[in-house]
Amino acid sequence: MNDGGWENRIEIVRPEDIEKRSFEIIREELTAMGITLPEEEDKIIRRCIHTSADFDYARTLKFSENAAAICRKLIINGANIITDTNMAKAGINEKKLSAFGGKVYCFMADPDVAREAKERGVTRATVSMERAAKLPGKKIFAVGNAPTALIKLHELITNGSFRPDFIIGVPVGFVNVEAAKELIMRADVPYIVNAGRKGGSNIAAAICNALLYDLRFGFTTGSCAAAASKAAAYMLLSGQEKKKITIETPKGIPYETEILDIKRDEASVSCAVKKYAGDDPDITDGMLIYARVSYIDELSDVTSEDNTCDVTDDELPDATSGDELSDATSGNELSDVKIDVGTRNVAQKENGIADKQEIEVTGTGCQNEHIGIKITGGEGIGRVTLPGLDQPVGEYAINHVPREMITKEVSEVSEVFDNKRGLLVEISAPEGRKAAEKTFNPRLGIVDGISILGTSGIVEPMSEKAILDTIRAELSVHRAQGEEKIVVSPGNYGLDFIKKHYDYDLNKAVKCSNFIGDTVKAADEMGFRSFILIGHIGKLVKLAGGMLNTHSKYGDNRMQVIAEEAHKAGAPEEVCNEIMQCISTDAAIEILKRYDADTYDQERRLEDSAMSGHDVDGVDDACYKRGLLTHVMNNICHRIIDVLRETISDEMKLSVVMFSNVYGLLAETYEDDKIANN
Repeated sequence: MNDGGWENRIEIVRPEDIEKRSFEIIREELTAMGITLPEEEDKIIRRCIHTSADFDYARTLKFSENAAAICRKLIINGANIITDTNMAKAGINEKKLSAFGGKVYCFMADPDVAREAKERGVTRATVSMERAAKLPGKKIFAVGNAPTALIKLHELITNGSFRPDFIIGVPVGFVNVEAAKELIMRADVPYIVNAGRKGGSNIAAAICNALLYDLRFGFTTGSCAAAASKAAAYMLLSGQEKKKITIETPKGIPYETEILDIKRDEASVSCAVKKYAGDDPDITDGMLIYARVSYIDELSDVTSEDNTCDVTDDELPDATSGDELSDATSGNELSDVKIDVGTRNVAQKENGIADKQEIEVTGTGCQNEHIGIKITGGEGIGRVTLPGLDQPVGEYAINHVPREMITKEVSEVSEVFDNKRGLLVEISAPEGRKAAEKTFNPRLGIVDGISILGTSGIVEPMSEKAILDTIRAELSVHRAQGEEKIVVSPGNYGLDFIKKHYDYDLNKAVKCSNFIGDTVKAADEMGFRSFILIGHIGKLVKLAGGMLNTHSKYGDNRMQVIAEEAHKAGAPEEVCNEIMQCISTDAAIEILKRYDADTYDQERRLEDSAMSGHDVDGVDDACYKRGLLTHVMNNICHRIIDVLRETISDEMKLSVVMFSNVYGLLAETYEDDKIANN
């Protein structure tokens, strides 16, 4: 039989390489067509082509400004996806989405939806969108079948009753399909839409998956230490080897990892977890983090440890490292707050560890009737030698959140096996001493190793460009809604402060990370009338020294600025020298407070303010109290405004609110109205 020569054209490809080869063919054919796809859109478009074998998507798939970056950030922050077909729901990688805390919803097959649609004479898609609008949290709509779903979303947007966070609009068909897509592209909502009649549930799922597959978050050294500790405790108490373990990170994302280099004897077990940093590798990426768990029988040795420390500077994870404060580049401190985890119910675990009762976890000690837990450091874990950091002087640099994670995981295992003996958990990183030489740890007074860090447990994959694109996109959305005043904070602590002290709607605030200069310029270019910057002194004092990007790789001028202002206020030389030796702004504030009563008088304050050219009457009376500390903090706020003013037009008003996690509100100065929700 003549096969027409097709047999000779069969390409031999290993099963695991078929998808890779498909994408190579797509790229080759796009190149032959003379089509170059934008970097941010490339993977999404190619996955749509891969799903459909239709190259038209290279020309018809439309993206709003920074659409991919906006949608990725929504996913990272736990947004849910709502679809209009169960086919699309089945096609979306829900396991990947759930790792970020999101779920996929489809209400089309719900009996009450069908009943209501029939009674009202509308489509089920219409009722489904109305139901979805009432879901809590951020929402991404992925519509691949019903144009009436897009029409209903547009109606909700137009009448002001609901605004989706993102719309993927790719319904397929003939009736109202093109018009519905055009309505979404003209609405004030970020979107990915396929123009024309083509689309489908498979395309909607493909777009979602392209966004999901492009996100590879990592896990912090704290998560690695907690996972290794849990595995070691399980093996010690059960007598059985454990090759994989799962923990829940503080962000709520499960972390499943392989357990390596297991060493067991009757009294102890040691094992390791390999650090994975995702798309934003740092100096600890690939490093083995070890935990050794052993018995200790004197509970008095483990329950008396006091691990409450002073709160230190609020420094966002630098540049691209997500939650993990990069050991490679960072000279900043993470904030420490004494957290009472409280009484929690131990949930059933997939890895076979379960519990029937409640335990109480506080700090790093587990005080219940059965056990005590002591956490210590070993080889490659740094020791704290200077005050003002997360842990006390002399303690190993295992920060408070990782300590709480370790305690929680080991406590759960102990409860399962009804363990009544004390446990010693030793964290080590044999490569840590050498790696620490490339970090800021020695300068911070952390010697002989790395720090075990992390507040959410994960390292979020956000490149510098993606962060800047997202910031600009968020500003643009607020401006497009007619907002003239924008509230901006560098990090999560600032957002928490805004919510707690001003009861401000955080949906109206923008987080700018280290990119304060870029953010204020963008806001000015977009025509905002007022820019209110609220941040921790650890970030903002750098800005006062002229650093428009506060990443530690650009320097650390915090103590120079504070000491300079203290000197201008008349503080003696020994006070300024003592400030220069501080490693945290809270330590510097304590020095200012200590010398306040003896070294400062009201007349000098007024005199210095006049000489500096700053109008003291422009400072809010509530925070302008007599004293060296207040004078220094207020002048730092004025310096921040002076620095920012040089980069923008005179039309936009600037205001600054500066706080400390320990000392609260430090200073606020407004060129415009105070912060308010209206």
